[in-house]
Amino acid sequence: NNKYQALFNTRDKLHIIDRNGKHVDGFPKKLPYETNIGHSLFDYNNKKKYRIMIVGVNNNIYNLTKNGNKVSGWKYKKQQNKIISPLRHFKHQTKDYILEETKEKSIRLLAINGSERTLMKIENNHNNSSIQISKQGKLYNITKDGKIWKGTLDGNSTETLFTEINPESILIIHKDTQLVFHNKDKLFSINDKFDILYSISFKEEILNISNHGEYILIKTKNNIYLCKDEEIIDGFPINSDGLYNISDINNNDKVNLINVKNGSLYNYELFD
Repeated sequence: NNKYQALFNTRDKLHIIDRNGKHVDGFPKKLPYETNIGHSLFDYNNKKKYRIMIVGVNNNIYNLTKNGNKVSGWKYKKQQNKIISPLRHFKHQTKDYILEETKEKSIRLLAINGSERTLMKIENNHNNSSIQISKQGKLYNITKDGKIWKGTLDGNSTETLFTEINPESILIIHKDTQLVFHNKDKLFSINDKFDILYSISFKEEILNISNHGEYILIKTKNNIYLCKDEEIIDGFPINSDGLYNISDINNNDKVNLINVKNGSLYNYELFD
């Protein structure tokens, strides 16, 4: 309805509140089944025909309209492998895919009606990082034994040993052409043929990395680093309590880094 609203779920209810903190008419609404996973919100064709996906503790997926009602024609058949994260949607060429990540050695790609498109078998379980999806329809992750896993939409997958990776590494896709990961105090960038493009050394161990457009954010125990074009940006690192966010909060095409430091909130605006 062209108004700012917030959608979230608790264990047994779906909530939509307006910018004044009041519930939208008809909400909260009781979920079809209790859940311990956050919802997913999809808009397949950017026409505001929203779909809300709920993963129940019974391992079933429920497809709801923006009003919280069940969608007719949903053909999903639940499986035994436990779903471990919110569902994700991506499009490749003319087809839509819904990614279903499980605890066991399989990954499913679903159509928007819930039917199975692709089943991928995994030789070794993945570590705790999320699967990364490229615009070319390739899926990447790191296994618990420190290999790079790559899956394709036809169901095939490979695992490649890469000496610079360890089982605790986190992998992201940057600029859609680079696979970026960390190992202890070093950041690596490689291409899809696994050739090293560059590496950056830090003075402390890297705990997390994330992609933000042209930037890569690196989190250590006490600091935040921001990298662009293979270099650490001037003015970084900055000290952090560990709570931060990066986005264009003013819609002025300038990146803002919101950071909590010593209990205070700071807003840094980045300039080229």
